[in-house]
Amino acid sequence: MNATKEFTPKHIGPRKGIAGVLLLAVLLPGQDMYAQDLKAALKEMQDKYREAGNLHIVMHIDAFEGPAAPAPFFSEKVDILKQGDNYLFQLNNYDMLYNDAYFVHVNRQIRQISCSKRSIEKERRLRPAVFPDLDSLLSYFDEPEIIGSDHDRIHFRVRQKGGAITHTDIRFNRNTKAIEELRYHYDKERFRGDQYVKIRFEKFIPDPAIEAGTFSESRYIVKSGKVLKPALGYSGYEVLGDNP
Repeated sequence: MNATKEFTPKHIGPRKGIAGVLLLAVLLPGQDMYAQDLKAALKEMQDKYREAGNLHIVMHIDAFEGPAAPAPFFSEKVDILKQGDNYLFQLNNYDMLYNDAYFVHVNRQIRQISCSKRSIEKERRLRPAVFPDLDSLLSYFDEPEIIGSDHDRIHFRVRQKGGAITHTDIRFNRNTKAIEELRYHYDKERFRGDQYVKIRFEKFIPDPAIEAGTFSESRYIVKSGKVLKPALGYSGYEVLGDNP
């Protein structure tokens, strides 16, 4: 059994992580009735993510060397809380907090906390790049195929025209109109095998109740004079970065 590889979430930021997942699957121009349901469901998920004041998403990500692999070589649970422009990403070994003023990154592997100032206005100017016009991207995907069905679930396949991912398998519940699982299959020649990534949605809850203080940097760091120190529960962690 392969050892689980560690995940470094340096490319996950507000909107980018889950938005990328949804955008990759939302571009489905199919004419089949169920394909239209699928496209509508994906569009609804994306709209909820973009427009919800509060949001709670939990998803499980597993990467496999191939269909016959007995276990994933990489596994990660991603728990995302959103409240306005505030975000909290919680992973196996990392936390990332974005609040009104700061970005705080916690690395439990090396026992380190980094803090930097955040520019929400700059992020807002970049939103069109994260959420481009859907119609302009339709040409990158073929129409979805129905591969099979199991009771209330339908298995779709969407092929991408070029790129590292050859096709995406989508398991869709036609009763709940919910996407339950995505599988991204990578180019065999580029990745030397049949590697694929499975993403399973556990929760996708608009407007959940969020406890006060969830997005405060004080959950990770405290100010002592002109020095930043780790908060209770992070004793012994090295703290780097801007002083709040």
